[in-house]
Amino acid sequence: MSTDAIVEILAGLIPRITLDAIATFLLLLAVYGRGTRDSDASFTLWVLNLVVFSVVGTLSLVRIDVGLGLGLFGVFGVLRYRTESMQGRDLTVLFAVIGIAMLSAVATTLELMLQVAFVLTLLLVAVFVLGARRRAGVETVSLVYDRTDLLGPRVRAALLADLSKRLGAEVSSVTVRRLDLVRDAAELQVVFAAAAPAPTEAPVAPAMTRTAIP
Repeated sequence: MSTDAIVEILAGLIPRITLDAIATFLLLLAVYGRGTRDSDASFTLWVLNLVVFSVVGTLSLVRIDVGLGLGLFGVFGVLRYRTESMQGRDLTVLFAVIGIAMLSAVATTLELMLQVAFVLTLLLVAVFVLGARRRAGVETVSLVYDRTDLLGPRVRAALLADLSKRLGAEVSSVTVRRLDLVRDAAELQVVFAAAAPAPTEAPVAPAMTRTAIP
């Protein structure tokens, strides 16, 4: 391979991978902020993004149909996380990271790159705005709760008070996602004030954990 061919390949690759890296970094910063994402998850998202970019970028050199592209999207989406429970926010970030990689990889011309950059800018602006509202508003967490006697509509106030006391945060809304009468436990989705300490750092009763009911 001649030097001119290598320079041509790099000239087409560097702008795309730069666009991909910047968009991914800003996405993770908007969603998780600085220092709030553990190293394992961050490593996984970055490597997954680069792998998807490499595969789609390589396949963009040959003719593939839309079905194959969507199939690749699905495969990468469930490859690692098929048996792992994820919060809705983390699952959304996962697919966003994959989408950014795919869009950046297929932007092989200047016109396509400008279009992709515009789409990614709109995406990041939306994420930053929604993330700012979330950080200034509420957080959502799923947990297992042992007081099934407080799940009735007539004792709603007692349920909110008990959860607020245990979590050390003001709970505003509770949704019952699953009820296990045999174990006398329920899986709840709890909405609480974001300014309060995170539930993992708050004193939690032994019978109330985040482990899903089998």
